[in-house]
Amino acid sequence: MKNFKNLNYYEMLDVPVNANDFEIRQAYKDTLSIYSDDSPVTYSLFSDQERDEILGCVELAFSTLIDRKAKDNYNMALVEAGRIDEDSLDKKDSGKLVPIFGARGPGNPGLIKRKVNEKIPEQKVQALISGIMSKERISGADLKALREEMGIELRDVYEVTRISVAVLGFLEADNLSQLPHVSYIKNFLKIYAGFFKIDSDKLVKGYLKNINAGAV
Repeated sequence: MKNFKNLNYYEMLDVPVNANDFEIRQAYKDTLSIYSDDSPVTYSLFSDQERDEILGCVELAFSTLIDRKAKDNYNMALVEAGRIDEDSLDKKDSGKLVPIFGARGPGNPGLIKRKVNEKIPEQKVQALISGIMSKERISGADLKALREEMGIELRDVYEVTRISVAVLGFLEADNLSQLPHVSYIKNFLKIYAGFFKIDSDKLVKGYLKNINAGAV
C-alpha cells in the first residue's frame, strides 16, 4: 500500500499525468475537502501537525501542476527519474473545460441519500446485505454488487461521502497497489458502510480479512 509521502504530485491529487487545468483544479478542491480539519473522512486520523504537513504537500502539488513552466520542469524530472513514461505526456490539453466526472452536472446528496433509504427495505437488497454481512471475508466485488443492486453509481457515493471516485474504484477492485495506508481504508469503509446503512465493524473486519488473505 502506498505511503502518501511517496506519491508524486499527480498521485497526490489523483489525476492522470496528462490532466488539463480544469481537472487539476477540481481534483485540488476535492483533495482539500478530504483532508480539511472538518472532513468526516479523515478528521480522526491525523494530528493538527500531520494534517498541516499533508495540506502543505497538496498545496505544493497544485501550485506546481497549475503553473505551465513549473509543470513542464516537474514532468521532465519525473521522466528522468523513471517515475512516469514520457509517452503518457503526449496527449495535449484540448483547451475545453471537460468536467472530471463527464457531462452530468453536480449530484444532489439529499436525493442520493433518499434513493438509498428507499432501496434498503427492498427484499432483494436486504437478502444481499444479509448474505454479505454473514461472510467471514467481504470483497470489493461484494461492495460493488450491493451498490449496483441499489442503482447507485460511484459518482453518487462520492457526492455524499467525498471519497474520490478513484479510491472507491480501488476499494471495489481490492486494488492493494493503489489503496492508501490501512488506517485510511478503515475510515473509508466506515463512511461507505454509513452510506449504505450496513454494519461498519463487520464490513471493516471482513474486508481487511479478504485483502490480507489476498496479500499472502
